[in-house]
Amino acid sequence: MRRTTTPLIGVLLLVWRPAWSETIITDEQGCIHEGGQWGSDGLAVGCTVKGRRQGRWTSLPGRGRPWERTYARGVLQGPARDFYGNCVRAAAGQFERGKRQGRWVFFYKDGVKAAEGSYEKGVKQGSWTDYHPEGPRVKQGPYADDLAHGLFTEWFTNGQRWQQVRFERGERQGE
Repeated sequence: MRRTTTPLIGVLLLVWRPAWSETIITDEQGCIHEGGQWGSDGLAVGCTVKGRRQGRWTSLPGRGRPWERTYARGVLQGPARDFYGNCVRAAAGQFERGKRQGRWVFFYKDGVKAAEGSYEKGVKQGSWTDYHPEGPRVKQGPYADDLAHGLFTEWFTNGQRWQQVRFERGERQGE
């Protein structure tokens, strides 16, 4: 008789199911199916399961800038979008364990891209690009721990490169 063993990692994968792999509740029927209650908390509308926000929540009119957020067990987890009062996107990205994570894009009130870059655990990290309201990029460079840090390139609005500037911990160096 041959005896086989399951590696420990296999056992962990069968038992542990991260919140971000759950089905996202987007409507009242899905909420009831998951054993939750659909309703409003005065600021937004969505599903509550065991007293915690679950799935997609949408802000109520007249409560500041409109938004959509996704929750898992009461914690921001998954897609998020902000809108201006005219219903144009203001921002789009993801949350992981309650903090901004991965690529985020921000927009001007007319829908033109304003900036894009990445977050790690809620902090700007890596390359970020800023755009002029007419569309072309005007600045690009690295961030570390939420501060501009390293060599940035700046462009004229016609797309021609203007200059390179060094930042150290958020402070512009040189002239």
